[in-house]
Amino acid sequence: MKNAKILITSSHRPTRNTRRFIKALSKVVPNAVKVNRGKQTFKLLVLQAVDINADKILVVRNRKGNPGFIDVYKVAVTSMELVKICTLRICGYLIDEAYKGIHQVETSIIKRGDALLESEFPPDILECILKAFNISTFQKEQRAQGNSICVNIEHFKTRGRIGVEVTFNSCNSSTRYLVIRICSKSNDSS
Repeated sequence: MKNAKILITSSHRPTRNTRRFIKALSKVVPNAVKVNRGKQTFKLLVLQAVDINADKILVVRNRKGNPGFIDVYKVAVTSMELVKICTLRICGYLIDEAYKGIHQVETSIIKRGDALLESEFPPDILECILKAFNISTFQKEQRAQGNSICVNIEHFKTRGRIGVEVTFNSCNSSTRYLVIRICSKSNDSS
Protein backbone atom coordinates (compact mmCIF):
# COMPACT_ATOMS: atom_id res chain seq x y z
CA MET A 1 0.00 0.00 0.00
CA LYS A 2 2.16 2.80 -1.28
CA ASN A 3 -0.36 5.59 -0.62
CA ALA A 4 -1.27 4.33 2.86
CA LYS A 5 -0.98 6.84 5.63
CA ILE A 6 0.26 6.65 9.20
CA LEU A 7 -1.93 7.95 11.98
CA ILE A 8 0.13 9.50 14.80
CA THR A 9 -1.45 10.12 18.19
CA SER A 10 -0.68 10.05 21.90
CA SER A 11 -1.74 7.99 24.84
CA HIS A 12 -4.40 9.55 27.06
CA ARG A 13 -3.31 12.75 28.87
CA PRO A 14 -0.22 13.73 26.87
CA THR A 15 2.10 16.36 28.31
CA ARG A 16 2.96 19.55 26.45
CA ASN A 17 6.35 18.06 25.50
CA THR A 18 4.67 14.95 24.08
CA ARG A 19 2.20 17.02 22.04
CA ARG A 20 5.08 19.08 20.61
CA PHE A 21 7.03 15.89 19.79
CA ILE A 22 4.01 14.41 17.98
CA LYS A 23 3.55 17.60 15.99
CA ALA A 24 7.20 17.53 14.83
CA LEU A 25 7.10 13.78 14.15
CA SER A 26 3.98 14.11 12.02
CA LYS A 27 5.76 16.71 9.87
CA VAL A 28 8.85 14.57 9.12
CA VAL A 29 7.20 11.17 8.58
CA PRO A 30 5.81 10.72 5.05
CA ASN A 31 2.02 10.46 4.75
CA ALA A 32 1.55 11.06 8.48
CA VAL A 33 -1.67 12.40 9.90
CA LYS A 34 -1.70 13.78 13.45
CA VAL A 35 -4.83 13.03 15.48
CA ASN A 36 -5.63 14.43 18.91
CA ARG A 37 -6.48 11.38 21.02
CA GLY A 38 -8.65 12.85 23.75
CA LYS A 39 -10.78 10.04 25.18
CA GLN A 40 -10.81 7.95 22.00
CA THR A 41 -10.48 4.20 22.43
CA PHE A 42 -8.44 1.98 20.13
CA LYS A 43 -11.68 0.98 18.37
CA LEU A 44 -12.34 4.62 17.44
CA LEU A 45 -8.72 5.06 16.34
CA VAL A 46 -9.11 2.04 14.05
CA LEU A 47 -12.22 3.60 12.50
CA GLN A 48 -10.34 6.87 11.91
CA ALA A 49 -7.40 4.96 10.42
CA VAL A 50 -9.70 3.12 8.02
CA ASP A 51 -11.40 6.40 7.04
CA ILE A 52 -8.10 8.03 6.05
CA ASN A 53 -6.58 4.86 4.52
CA ALA A 54 -3.93 4.47 7.24
CA ASP A 55 -2.30 1.08 7.62
CA LYS A 56 -0.34 1.94 10.80
CA ILE A 57 -0.92 3.85 14.01
CA LEU A 58 1.90 5.28 16.12
CA VAL A 59 0.98 5.94 19.75
CA VAL A 60 3.46 8.10 21.67
CA ARG A 61 3.39 7.44 25.42
CA ASN A 62 4.72 9.67 28.21
CA ARG A 63 7.57 8.82 30.53
CA LYS A 64 8.35 11.29 33.32
CA GLY A 65 6.67 14.16 31.46
CA ASN A 66 8.44 13.57 28.14
CA PRO A 67 7.79 11.31 25.15
CA GLY A 68 9.07 7.95 26.36
CA PHE A 69 7.78 5.25 24.02
CA ILE A 70 6.42 4.89 20.50
CA ASP A 71 4.10 1.92 20.11
CA VAL A 72 3.72 0.85 16.48
CA TYR A 73 0.44 -0.84 15.53
CA LYS A 74 -0.75 -2.36 12.28
CA VAL A 75 -4.39 -1.77 11.41
CA ALA A 76 -6.16 -5.09 10.83
CA VAL A 77 -9.03 -3.94 8.63
CA THR A 78 -10.83 -7.28 8.49
CA SER A 79 -11.09 -7.65 12.28
CA MET A 80 -11.12 -3.86 12.95
CA GLU A 81 -8.36 -4.25 15.55
CA LEU A 82 -4.85 -3.01 16.16
CA VAL A 83 -1.98 -5.49 16.15
CA LYS A 84 1.11 -4.32 18.00
CA ILE A 85 4.22 -4.60 15.81
CA CYS A 86 6.87 -3.19 18.14
CA THR A 87 7.78 -0.51 20.67
CA LEU A 88 10.61 2.03 20.50
CA ARG A 89 11.97 3.41 23.79
CA ILE A 90 12.85 7.10 23.46
CA CYS A 91 15.75 8.11 25.69
CA GLY A 92 16.26 11.58 24.27
CA TYR A 93 15.11 13.91 21.52
CA LEU A 94 15.82 17.30 20.00
CA ILE A 95 13.30 19.37 18.06
CA ASP A 96 14.41 22.26 15.85
CA GLU A 97 11.81 24.95 15.15
CA ALA A 98 12.64 24.62 11.43
CA TYR A 99 10.22 21.66 11.28
CA LYS A 100 7.34 24.16 11.20
CA GLY A 101 8.27 25.07 7.62
CA ILE A 102 7.86 21.52 6.28
CA HIS A 103 4.92 20.88 3.96
CA GLN A 104 3.72 17.42 2.85
CA VAL A 105 6.76 15.12 2.96
CA GLU A 106 6.64 12.64 0.08
CA THR A 107 9.45 10.28 0.99
CA SER A 108 11.89 9.59 3.78
CA ILE A 109 15.18 7.99 2.75
CA ILE A 110 18.39 6.83 4.35
CA LYS A 111 21.40 8.38 2.69
CA ARG A 112 23.80 5.52 3.30
CA GLY A 113 21.80 2.37 2.71
CA ASP A 114 24.87 0.21 2.10
CA ALA A 115 26.53 1.28 5.39
CA LEU A 116 23.32 0.52 7.19
CA LEU A 117 23.25 -3.04 5.94
CA GLU A 118 26.84 -3.62 7.08
CA SER A 119 26.30 -2.11 10.53
CA GLU A 120 25.78 -3.78 13.86
CA PHE A 121 22.40 -2.23 14.65
CA PRO A 122 20.15 -4.47 16.71
CA PRO A 123 17.94 -5.89 13.93
CA ASP A 124 14.70 -5.63 15.91
CA ILE A 125 15.24 -1.91 16.65
CA LEU A 126 16.28 -1.15 13.08
CA GLU A 127 13.28 -3.01 11.63
CA CYS A 128 10.92 -1.18 13.99
CA ILE A 129 12.42 2.21 13.04
CA LEU A 130 12.03 1.51 9.31
CA LYS A 131 8.41 0.39 9.75
CA ALA A 132 7.39 3.14 12.17
CA PHE A 133 8.72 6.07 10.17
CA ASN A 134 8.07 4.85 6.58
CA ILE A 135 11.78 5.00 5.78
CA SER A 136 13.10 3.63 2.50
CA THR A 137 16.69 2.54 2.00
CA PHE A 138 18.47 3.53 -1.18
CA GLN A 139 21.99 3.16 -2.48
CA LYS A 140 24.37 6.14 -2.50
CA GLU A 141 23.87 6.85 -6.18
CA GLN A 142 20.15 7.50 -5.86
CA ARG A 143 19.15 11.04 -4.99
CA ALA A 144 16.18 12.39 -3.13
CA GLN A 145 13.44 13.60 -5.42
CA GLY A 146 10.54 15.92 -4.67
CA ASN A 147 9.88 16.96 -1.11
CA SER A 148 12.00 14.39 0.73
CA ILE A 149 13.41 14.06 4.21
CA CYS A 150 16.79 12.37 4.59
CA VAL A 151 17.34 10.19 7.62
CA ASN A 152 20.66 9.41 9.26
CA ILE A 153 20.83 6.47 11.65
CA GLU A 154 23.87 6.05 13.88
CA HIS A 155 24.92 4.24 17.05
CA PHE A 156 25.41 6.19 20.23
CA LYS A 157 26.84 5.33 23.62
CA THR A 158 26.72 7.83 26.49
CA ARG A 159 26.48 7.53 30.27
CA GLY A 160 25.85 3.81 30.13
CA ARG A 161 23.13 4.12 27.51
CA ILE A 162 23.50 2.48 24.15
CA GLY A 163 21.16 2.78 21.23
CA VAL A 164 20.38 4.33 17.89
CA GLU A 165 20.13 8.01 17.01
CA VAL A 166 17.67 8.82 14.20
CA THR A 167 18.09 12.27 12.62
CA PHE A 168 15.48 13.67 10.24
CA ASN A 169 17.01 16.44 8.14
CA SER A 170 16.58 18.28 4.87
CA CYS A 171 18.06 16.48 1.87
CA ASN A 172 18.84 19.83 0.24
CA SER A 173 20.51 21.58 3.19
CA SER A 174 22.07 20.83 6.55
CA THR A 175 18.90 21.69 8.49
CA ARG A 176 18.04 19.14 11.18
CA TYR A 177 14.36 18.97 12.05
CA LEU A 178 14.12 16.20 14.61
CA VAL A 179 16.60 13.92 16.39
CA ILE A 180 15.32 10.89 18.31
CA ARG A 181 17.52 8.69 20.50
CA ILE A 182 16.19 5.17 20.81
CA CYS A 183 17.63 3.00 23.57
CA SER A 184 18.06 -0.72 23.22
CA LYS A 185 15.67 -2.99 25.10
CA SER A 186 18.36 -4.08 27.54
CA ASN A 187 18.16 -0.60 29.06
CA ASP A 188 14.38 -0.58 29.27
CA SER A 189 13.40 -0.39 32.92
CA SER A 190 9.63 -0.32 32.44
